[in-house]
Amino acid sequence: NAAFVSFCILLSRAMASFKCNFYIPLSLVQINMERAQKRNAVLEEKFYFRKNIQCCTCDCEPDIVEMTIDEIINGNDQFPGICKVIRDYINYMDLEFVTATRICSYISLMQKRASGELMTTASWIRKFVMNHPLYKHDSVVSEEMT
Repeated sequence: NAAFVSFCILLSRAMASFKCNFYIPLSLVQINMERAQKRNAVLEEKFYFRKNIQCCTCDCEPDIVEMTIDEIINGNDQFPGICKVIRDYINYMDLEFVTATRICSYISLMQKRASGELMTTASWIRKFVMNHPLYKHDSVVSEEMT
């Protein structure tokens, strides 16, 4: 939880400092939300996302493409990734070494979850329950299992 909260706070501060523009049409946000609800969406779905996030004027035409969560977080050949924006912000802030190291470990955790190198919390819980000796595959999670 600390990693996710830190990631969100740093992203919001980087967006404000660098005047990033992540706006996409609400209709595409709705499609993204529908896709995000699917099981294992973090690895199997693509989401609409704006590539030209540095364009902060309202009259700028958004360049919106479909990307995986891995591409959105870690980047690809057309988009640097959200983690790059956050790392640039951390460098801009000139943090103490210990603080920067802790934050970078949080960012790394998010990157590994986005790429599939580490399981998401939902996947881990699902696997734990499905493999638990007391689970009867009846959609009931007993007290003993928690």
